[in-house]
Amino acid sequence: MGAEYFGAIFLVIGFTMRYISIPLMVTMVVTAVTVHWDNGRLAVAEPNAQLEARRSLLKEHGNCEWLTDTGNFVILNNDIEFATTYFIMLQAYFSWEPANISVSIIG
Repeated sequence: MGAEYFGAIFLVIGFTMRYISIPLMVTMVVTAVTVHWDNGRLAVAEPNAQLEARRSLLKEHGNCEWLTDTGNFVILNNDIEFATTYFIMLQAYFSWEPANISVSIIG
């Protein structure tokens, strides 16, 4: 939890971006393998009975027109795609030099 909490803060302010990227990349690999692997690679779930049940509940009890005004109602899978995206982003942070406005360049 410390790497995730403090790592996010350090990335936002640009403090030790290279060093904090390493434990965050490890966290993303562990998360992808242990939590998300069984759910597959697709971020958006295929239409199924669960999606239709949620749509009918939304139509019955919610403001369906407002929620679906600009797009379709979808269910996101808890998959490896997001963890992979964050891992690639962290690899980029690891390989780049700190920016001129980051805390790392001041020292």
